[in-house]
Amino acid sequence: MALLRLPLIVALVALMIGSYVSFTSSKKGVTLPLVPRDSPTLSIPPWPVFNLVVYINEILVYLVKITTPPNLRAAQLTTAYWQSEVVYALIKNGIVDAVDKATTHKTDGITCEMVAQNLGLSTWVTCQYMQAGYYLDIFESKTHKHDIPSTTSTKYKLSPVGKSFSKNHPESLQDFALMINQETLQAWRASGTHTIKHGTHSGFQDAFQQTFWDYHNVHPIQEAQFDRAMKSLSGAQVGAILSDWNPPSPNITLCDIGGGIGTTLAFFLLHYPNMKGIVFDQESVIPRGIEFAKDKNLLDRVQYVGGNFFHSPWPTQLQTCNVFFLKFILHDWADEESITILKNIQNLAQKGSKIVIAEHVIGAAQPWHSLETTKALMSINMVASCGSKERSMNEFIELFHRAGLTNTPTITATRNILSLIDSFRRRQSVYSVFSVLQIPTCFYVTAARKRYLFSYIHYSLHSRLRFTYPFIDYLFCSGSSRYVFPW
Repeated sequence: MALLRLPLIVALVALMIGSYVSFTSSKKGVTLPLVPRDSPTLSIPPWPVFNLVVYINEILVYLVKITTPPNLRAAQLTTAYWQSEVVYALIKNGIVDAVDKATTHKTDGITCEMVAQNLGLSTWVTCQYMQAGYYLDIFESKTHKHDIPSTTSTKYKLSPVGKSFSKNHPESLQDFALMINQETLQAWRASGTHTIKHGTHSGFQDAFQQTFWDYHNVHPIQEAQFDRAMKSLSGAQVGAILSDWNPPSPNITLCDIGGGIGTTLAFFLLHYPNMKGIVFDQESVIPRGIEFAKDKNLLDRVQYVGGNFFHSPWPTQLQTCNVFFLKFILHDWADEESITILKNIQNLAQKGSKIVIAEHVIGAAQPWHSLETTKALMSINMVASCGSKERSMNEFIELFHRAGLTNTPTITATRNILSLIDSFRRRQSVYSVFSVLQIPTCFYVTAARKRYLFSYIHYSLHSRLRFTYPFIDYLFCSGSSRYVFPW
């Protein structure tokens, strides 16, 4: 008991400090012109609440970590994939949907025996999987948590987590769970056995002898599943973006680059009635996109343009873009391909237009360890799937500079794991005078009671030599140089 006192005291003190910091946060979020009834922004908590919840989660994770014996933790890590396999089996064999269908407010659920009979499955094996699903919080029952559920008589119903895997859920993760445990699983294994040695291409290419994108081009069922999987994740992501990113104007033309059927763009247009948009993606996606826009009654405000964002020049319709929005695009590609995309935007965009990137920015969520852990795993997922990675803010700055975008980009935190990186296209201004010889500097300007930090202005000559002064950064910027703003 004495061994637990110190961690508990530390946790309580940390919670008190976190509560104070959270509720004195100055972040307010964005006021939207229109908030539909089904807006994903309605589920986004205020910044103080978000900070506090994440802080409490960090404490609880820390307490679990320090109270778990190392050998037990090692065993948990080794067998972690077992849990994903249970989820996959419950979805793939229709068990989740069968329980959802059989459960109403008047019933206590359905037995595993009945589920097996209805689906033509082995009763004893089905009951084992459903029992495991109970302990993984996919199912609920009236059985007390400390009791072992009977293998045949226990009635199961879906928990809130389990409902997320049902095909009837409005933001069902069913397709995402299937995709992650099918081709992606093989890509991960190939990445850890082959890509880790050669580093020249993705684990997916080692497993399937073609790239992730080429594979989906010739497998329409998997391509459609991928589209649905990405759509299922968009609600929470775009809700956070809408809540924390302010467009330069409510009546801009926002261009969703690699935007698929236009799910993200549709969210923007539904919240900004005077905004118009363009979706730029492969020709094969365009027909599905048009049908999607029709269903959303947005076809008069959306234009679909087909093409390849590696080919130059881009279609001239994109010259009207005020904002080039790229959500989880650059993390699909290695540096050279990413630079090509940025250069193509640079060559086409009008002066004063902006590039906005939504990505998992490594290090941007510090000190939230759990969020950074997820990003680190996601980075390996990108190695496995696409032969790329997640990037830090400094790496994004380097990409922008190599693409000819000399303005230092900003980073905006959201109430989500993603961050927004924002950069103006190069334009003539006072800043351009310093663009040939950019001197490392950092200072504050006070205007309208807001403090703007200018940082990471890199020295650049023909050799593209870059350096910064960490001591000056720490002394004058409190070490916060990753939060930078364009001149």
